[in-house]
Amino acid sequence: MGLFTFLKVLIHHPREIGAILPSSKYLAEAMAHSVASHEAGLIVELGAGTGVITKALLNLISPNQILAIESDPLLAKQLQKDLPDIEILQGNATHLNELLEEKSSLVHTIVSSLPLRSLPKKDREQILLEISKVLKRGGQYIQFTYDIRSKTNYYPPEYKKVRSFIIWKNIPPAKIDVFHIQK
Repeated sequence: MGLFTFLKVLIHHPREIGAILPSSKYLAEAMAHSVASHEAGLIVELGAGTGVITKALLNLISPNQILAIESDPLLAKQLQKDLPDIEILQGNATHLNELLEEKSSLVHTIVSSLPLRSLPKKDREQILLEISKVLKRGGQYIQFTYDIRSKTNYYPPEYKKVRSFIIWKNIPPAKIDVFHIQK
């Protein structure tokens, strides 16, 4: 998927994209390597965008274990064309449980590129609630952000941070937080 498509969507929906450039291969590989791939279950990617992280996941995980969700119709259509072996759902993560339907009980890991810190508080809280509905005890939630400061108020108390690190080679640098669900 080209930079042109990314920039077109960025111009029309800047708060939903939350980045000035697509994720780098360094960030994508670090996100993919953070997944506990030995665990059985579905890996759901939120905000699949241009598919950089999806492709990194594909290098480590079977395509039938990955489900990508993208809210922008143009990006979702392009993802389906570029990655025909992956199930792509076009929809908003504020309705995650509904989007996944019967597959919600199969989810073990959620990998998120959503710009939680730039979304309205109501949307952010709803997305985190939806993640909590879908992930079962011991489930894994991986989120990256360009705000490398720690801000615990962006995560519910039942999420236990088990790892946090910065990818300095990404432009701009990005922080990856890995959580396990404690509920």
